[in-house]
Amino acid sequence: MRLEELLIKKSHLHLIYLKVEDTPGKLGAIATLLGKKNISIRKIAIEDRKESEEGYMYLSIGIRIPYAISIAVIVDELKTIRGVKEVTISKS
Repeated sequence: MRLEELLIKKSHLHLIYLKVEDTPGKLGAIATLLGKKNISIRKIAIEDRKESEEGYMYLSIGIRIPYAISIAVIVDELKTIRGVKEVTISKS
């Protein structure tokens, strides 16, 4: 395999935490944005938090992003989705 092919196949794993309004379509909007960027969702969980505010859900999403895409750009774009209140990341 050539060096270029290895670099193209490399990607980064990240765990994203989101606080989102608990309304229909929010999870779909997030998944659509990630899919349009060719980002693979590896794991998703809706967290049950006792201290959670009424009307919000907390998501943790494990993603694999292509090497050429900046996680900072993805975070900024997720924040533009109506109803997404907080986005934080943790590199795996």
